[in-house]
Amino acid sequence: MSYIFISYSHSKIDEPLVIKLREWLDSHRYEYWWDDQLDSEVSYYKALTEKVNGASCVIVIWTSNSVQSDFVLDEAGRARKAGRLVPIAAKTFDVAEILVGFGSFHVIRFDQMDKLAGRLSKLGIEPQSITSQSPRSAPTIGEIFAQMKRKLQLRVGLGTVTALVAIALAVAFQGLALTILVLAGILIAAILMLTS
Repeated sequence: MSYIFISYSHSKIDEPLVIKLREWLDSHRYEYWWDDQLDSEVSYYKALTEKVNGASCVIVIWTSNSVQSDFVLDEAGRARKAGRLVPIAAKTFDVAEILVGFGSFHVIRFDQMDKLAGRLSKLGIEPQSITSQSPRSAPTIGEIFAQMKRKLQLRVGLGTVTALVAIALAVAFQGLALTILVLAGILIAAILMLTS
């Protein structure tokens, strides 16, 4: 099945734009994929590469953050080479910030989303018919908790390994002061991991 790949910056400031695009795609019955759908068991880089290369098009959300993201630039570059790049941006975004190589593409503004359907149609991408698969609904609370659990498991797993190594080193050196210092560092690292 064909799908649209959404390329964006993982910035809290950019999240509302991603949500707005997803809502528009849902309401117009387009299939799409974005990296929050990655399974923590799968190689991140391999999965991203497969999804970008397999997409019917890549919608890049240009922002001051995304023009600085190596991932977004790589995804946009692959889409440009394949003739499948569809750039969009907020009304207030200065397109002069877009890097050389991407500036020649007409940017659709979020306040002109009616133009997006036309651009997708030119690429041969049409919404699903009503008789086909039902549109993807917003994630359920269970799905949201499952995503959070996978991310937390990954972070906690890394934190646990770090803690065990640090404790083993502290015990090996048999220094109480070192042990306390290491445990304090682990606690700070765990707090930072859980709040990021």
